[in-house]
Amino acid sequence: MRYLLGIPSIMTQAYLICTSILLVWQLSRFDEYTCFSLLVALSFYDLCAVLSPCGPLKALVGLMQERNVPLPVRINKIKLFCDIYLSHLSIHDILC
Repeated sequence: MRYLLGIPSIMTQAYLICTSILLVWQLSRFDEYTCFSLLVALSFYDLCAVLSPCGPLKALVGLMQERNVPLPVRINKIKLFCDIYLSHLSIHDILC
């Protein structure tokens, strides 16, 4: 029943580091301008996907709320961190 406890965070972090290394290794095969163009395009897609009101993340969260399915753990952890972090900030801290 140990698999129900989840994956330890050190293994998750190691996996993310390994995939990042593999991505950088693959991108290093392109010339400089192609590599930076791909990274900029990926950054803009990620910003649009996460921040836009019609992005896939918003659609996924809306669908899960419609079906009354609990959100995945990672989204809850990020939301909890943001709620705790932003509760200690004032508008002045955010704008300055």
